[in-house]
Amino acid sequence: MGKQEFECTPWGNPTYNVFGWQRPCYLLQEGYAATFKELLETTRWENYGKRSGNEKCRDCMVHCGYEPTAVNHTFGSLRGFRDTVAAHRHRPVLSTETP
Repeated sequence: MGKQEFECTPWGNPTYNVFGWQRPCYLLQEGYAATFKELLETTRWENYGKRSGNEKCRDCMVHCGYEPTAVNHTFGSLRGFRDTVAAHRHRPVLSTETP
């Protein structure tokens, strides 16, 4: 594991709550949009992720941005699926027996 370098996918896990649609990433607390359309159209997506240069994103490894990237990599192509299967082949299997 840990053999892939992924970039954050900030739009991969949109979050809605009583305040509205939360702008990415929820840890940055950059406010809310009233509608999903507003979220998509007014969020500056290029300002998120390690490559964006955003100081707050520099050392981030939070699941909400990387899980969608890994899923997209796995199911976006046959090569991605092959890579994921190969990576899991070398992973130890956890016992399902109860003590």
